[in-house]
Amino acid sequence: MSCKTICYYMEIAMQVPTFAPSLYTADSPCNAIIVHMGMAVFERLQASLGGRDVKVPMPGRMSDDHPLVAALGREDALRLAELMTGEQFYIPRGHVEPPRLNAVIAEVQAGTRTQDIAVKVGISERQVRRLKQRARELEERQSKAPAHSIAAE
Repeated sequence: MSCKTICYYMEIAMQVPTFAPSLYTADSPCNAIIVHMGMAVFERLQASLGGRDVKVPMPGRMSDDHPLVAALGREDALRLAELMTGEQFYIPRGHVEPPRLNAVIAEVQAGTRTQDIAVKVGISERQVRRLKQRARELEERQSKAPAHSIAAE
């Protein structure tokens, strides 16, 4: 990696908003959008296309019915195409609110499939899988923890 590239990535990393999750590393496409187009543009993209993989076409080939145009408007979609032509990347949905977490837990306990939970709750399948993994890890930790008895104290 050249010195110029490293300096570029360091510059990007320093401009990432402090509230941006660790997912937005210095060299990630999401971070490039935040830095070069602004957090408001990224939030619009996330609201419309979060949880999906997106491929950015060449600016001249972006039709008016392309999902990026629908999400951002023609002008911002073209700016994004100029910035990231040919890139394919995942757009995260963002954080999951507690009511959705409770809904996921209830659906998992009911035996609902991951794909069906994602559609029903309105989050990505990836988020459902992560939540299921966290629940398993928590159960495992709780089962290994020593039991405390009030009577013994």
